[in-house]
Amino acid sequence: MKCYDVAPPRVRQYVEAEIDFVLGKLCPGDSVLELGCGYEGVALRIAEKAERVVGIDTSAASLALARRLAAPDCRCEFLLMDASVLS
Repeated sequence: MKCYDVAPPRVRQYVEAEIDFVLGKLCPGDSVLELGCGYEGVALRIAEKAERVVGIDTSAASLALARRLAAPDCRCEFLLMDASVLS
């Protein structure tokens, strides 16, 4: 996750702990929705275990980069959406 490479160690530790927590809770067949996914790869990491991951963000540029970073067989879908208006 490139932006976390320049983040303070405490931020990197927090993000890793958050990812580990989610991975520890996933069961076979689970789907995950990541709000504000950006491009940095949390969804891609979660997709290593989840059946399906949908990442949403309001930045078309970030979503385009996330799609480019995802492997062809990745179980992620990246959608341009605003989480504050989900119903």
